[in-house]
Amino acid sequence: MNRVILSPEYFPSPTIGRPVSGAQIFVGEVDKLPQDFPIQASVQQEDGSIVDVSQPVVCGAGGVPLHNGSPVTILVNGGYSLQVLDKGGSQIYYIPEQLLSTADSEAITYNPPFIDAEPRTQEDKNADIVSVKDFGAIGDGLTNDDTAIAAAVSSTFLSGSSLLWPEGTYPSILNITNFHAVKHVGPGVVLRGSDLFTVEPSDGDTNIIYISATGLASNDGLSSAQPKEGQSGIDALDNYRPVLLGTWKIVGAAGTYDRLRFPDEGLPSQNLIEIVGPDVGGHPNVPTMLIKEGAEESGFGILASQGTRIKVKDIKIEDFNGSTSSSGIRVNSDGEIVTENVHLGDCFYGVTGFENTTIDVKGGIFDDCGFLLSDIGDPDGHAIRGVFHVNFKVGTQNAGTLANGPIIRNCAGVIRAQELSTGHMDFTTIEDCFSGARLLVNSRLNIDGSSFKRITNSAVFATQGCHVDPTSATIFGTGADANGRNISIGFAGTASTLGIDGVNTANAANPAIFKTDNPNITTTGTTVAQVIDTQTIAEECLNDTQFTGISYKKVGLRIFGSMSGSAGAFKRLILRVGTTPTTISFSSAATGNFQAELSVVFQGPSAQFVAAIGYSTASLPINNINIAEATTADLDVAFEVVLDNVADSITIINYEWYEIGF
Repeated sequence: MNRVILSPEYFPSPTIGRPVSGAQIFVGEVDKLPQDFPIQASVQQEDGSIVDVSQPVVCGAGGVPLHNGSPVTILVNGGYSLQVLDKGGSQIYYIPEQLLSTADSEAITYNPPFIDAEPRTQEDKNADIVSVKDFGAIGDGLTNDDTAIAAAVSSTFLSGSSLLWPEGTYPSILNITNFHAVKHVGPGVVLRGSDLFTVEPSDGDTNIIYISATGLASNDGLSSAQPKEGQSGIDALDNYRPVLLGTWKIVGAAGTYDRLRFPDEGLPSQNLIEIVGPDVGGHPNVPTMLIKEGAEESGFGILASQGTRIKVKDIKIEDFNGSTSSSGIRVNSDGEIVTENVHLGDCFYGVTGFENTTIDVKGGIFDDCGFLLSDIGDPDGHAIRGVFHVNFKVGTQNAGTLANGPIIRNCAGVIRAQELSTGHMDFTTIEDCFSGARLLVNSRLNIDGSSFKRITNSAVFATQGCHVDPTSATIFGTGADANGRNISIGFAGTASTLGIDGVNTANAANPAIFKTDNPNITTTGTTVAQVIDTQTIAEECLNDTQFTGISYKKVGLRIFGSMSGSAGAFKRLILRVGTTPTTISFSSAATGNFQAELSVVFQGPSAQFVAAIGYSTASLPINNINIAEATTADLDVAFEVVLDNVADSITIINYEWYEIGF
């Protein structure tokens, strides 16, 4: 009776080409659904014996059919139909007809499960996947399998075949040359010391590749005793495509390394790929694994692109400051970077995210970033930068303390968010930087519990349609710790804690009307100035007036009313800034309706310009003066009216206060 080896010997997904863990195999009559019209199937066991089995035949983690826990080959007589389901019962593929390709009873033909694929001899098929047990490996967790593993890897490396690791634990002591250059399949695990390496990991498994500054590219990195060279450790991951399942870690020893670069086409992974230095006790202790090539390097200390998601922990990166695109860490295009106690020094950008990436910074220190070594006088870089839809998670929300948050000091800039980037910066210590957080082009940043001290320019600056939201827990230094400016808002920017009294106006650089009133108050019968309204500009909102070259700040008042009587020489409106009055004096002949606008522009330390103009049918008074009221404390701005003769009157029908730049 002809026996046909049911193809394939292991069962891959037709979409991604990887074995299907837990696949259910059914065989049946030609052109009929196997589950409804099954035929007898047999299996050939490892000792060569053949036994009949019931259906389905279930595959292990490597997609290899199992019987009583051991790998087997499925045998049928004559033609058959084939149906493969995943472990959840969903159909992966169905082949309605597979026919015997030869009448020779001694010949065994491998019939591929895909339509239009050419049949092959079993001998040819056997070369596709070689078992490590073919070379004498035991896999009992006790017997040293070094010799068998080395021979199996060497053979498959030369032939290009995949290497099957049946269920078991395979102890190994020695380095295995070319281990990561061979395609491994199956549920087997390599035991090296106390480390387990699952050759085809799944959810819940963790694989470690060890690297060191003195490691060798020819090492397998399966233990710290046989570490790979740094970049070769990253390169080894490429062998486990298309998706790195489970958790993968690159664990480095203390020492100085060259830059690390993930594949330009990206390296998809189920979980974050971790690059971890020796444990130094966490933030803020200095890591002993250092990535550094020279004193003025262009490029990136760590680069990941096209959806690669990485976590970097307990590593120090220095001196990537050779160009204005250089960065200690850069992640591009749909990637993610998480840092834990990463120290970045003398990098033009510390961490950069570009195009739909996430930047998550926990602890660590950024020091002296943002400067080109060749041009220290051009401080245009930042500790953290995100461009095009970047999500920031700097610090820990609701941490309640600065103790474990990132520290950013002595940098040209703190954070640069631009082109629709958004996120938060919480409980971060920021000190002695040239500039602080900078928001450009429709970006947003929430700030909670962070501390800004001794920032030369603005601690926070938002412009070009951006919005910044610092909570009341945000700390801005005072006295010797004062910043050049706490918050500055440029064109079309907004901030939720701004306004002359610190309340939410959400307009900032746009003109914002913060009070209107319709008092319909008439002043008559007195020549003493009458106060209609007073607004107080809070000291913290005048912070940046202590410096020259400040952002535009203005408080204005528009008034609508009427006048009567011509007994006196004038009818006067007054804007009193501090103790200094600026007046609009309508002539004695001016009666009927009028409009007026008075405003004060802040120009720098204790320097203001007040402009006043009035409109009526008989008078057009204009008065512009420079004044010098102190802006080191709260400053009152009062609206008053005064008459020259008690017989005259001024009625204030409506007025509105507005602000720009607060």
